[in-house]
Amino acid sequence: MTSSFPDFDAIHVANDRGAPSSIMPAVSQPKADERAPWFDPGWLIRRALAAGPGEPAARAEDALLAWLVRLPVECDPADAADKALDAYDRRDGTFGRGARRLLALLEETRYYTRQRLTRVRRVRRRHRERDDA
Repeated sequence: MTSSFPDFDAIHVANDRGAPSSIMPAVSQPKADERAPWFDPGWLIRRALAAGPGEPAARAEDALLAWLVRLPVECDPADAADKALDAYDRRDGTFGRGARRLLALLEETRYYTRQRLTRVRRVRRRHRERDDA
């Protein structure tokens, strides 16, 4: 039986129109013997940022979701996003639009630590209880 889900190990980021970016990637593909770091399981972020023209492409949101799902449970996604942003140098600005969107999503993810999300849930719960009373 074949799956209708994309192969998340081969996911790459596309531009708005779904076509791979034609801008040369600022991050290289990992070497075959290179071990993926804890903050980027399966090299999903690095591969998405290194996608070149003519490679399979996916939306930045799909790449981020695939990355979140593959992170180990004990990892805080905010910490992992912070490490990924530090690890993949992006100062030269050679990323395509899809890769820049993925970097923006990682920037947003880095600010929502588990501790911050716990506080947000408590506040929402208190407001809900107050509204129900």
